Amino acid sequence: MPEWHLPTYAPDEYNLPWEKAAWSATKYDMSLVGENRPGVMGPYHPVIHYMSKEEFEALGNRKLSPRDIPEWR
Repeated sequence: MPEWHLPTYAPDEYNLPWEKAAWSATKYDMSLVGENRPGVMGPYHPVIHYMSKEEFEALGNRKLSPRDIPEWR
């Protein structure tokens, strides 16, 4: 493994084995990568937020932090 490999967060065959991480697997575990919340990648897991035009414009043009983004529904 390269020295920059982060086994805690980097998806690989050890923390995302095929039998649990593949959608076609019989023991698929949706909590690993299939939900819109941090899964196996922890804080590096992308989370999508949808909002209306009005909600987006209400955020303004200031610098935002993650806590400024409304909770995904």
